[in-house]
Amino acid sequence: MSRKTQESVAVAMVRRGGLRRAIKACGFVVAWGIVANEFGRTPKLYEYTAYWKQSQSSTTREVRAFSACVPEGVTVEDVWRSVSLRAATKQEQVAELMGAPWVLS
Repeated sequence: MSRKTQESVAVAMVRRGGLRRAIKACGFVVAWGIVANEFGRTPKLYEYTAYWKQSQSSTTREVRAFSACVPEGVTVEDVWRSVSLRAATKQEQVAELMGAPWVLS
């Protein structure tokens, strides 16, 4: 009997999109979560860009890296919600993202 093992979000992202994209994607998820927590709601992409005072091009690169690392239809909010439901503090949320099992496939 084959048993599917769960892997961390970060490992799943590396497997799907490669190390370089996964690093950018994980950073995007954490940065997105910080903005979402600050606003108390899901931010719009332009709000995220303005909050971090970065160019639209930088945000676009982050979104593309994220999209390459997750299945179609999975949003950054989905990933962040999954991580934040299992952890209380920001440090725990980052640790959860990097090491907690979660099925992305």
